[in-house]
Amino acid sequence: MGFFDPHAVSLLFRRPRVGLLLNVAIIVSDIIVNSFVQHGALLVLSSAFQGLQAQTAFLGFVLGIRVSVR
Repeated sequence: MGFFDPHAVSLLFRRPRVGLLLNVAIIVSDIIVNSFVQHGALLVLSSAFQGLQAQTAFLGFVLGIRVSVR
């Protein structure tokens, strides 16, 4: 992921639609992995849950921007 995050940011400026698609893919994969760790492994840490909530809120923000870019 260390390569994809900066690349997605640079694409947001050069090719916004492609950059947003890459951002959505990154966020969705982060949420899937963190949801599995939080719920699948039965890990009960409030800090991990708060991070998952923040990522989900950011996904909503990115999807909202995605609609306005079209």
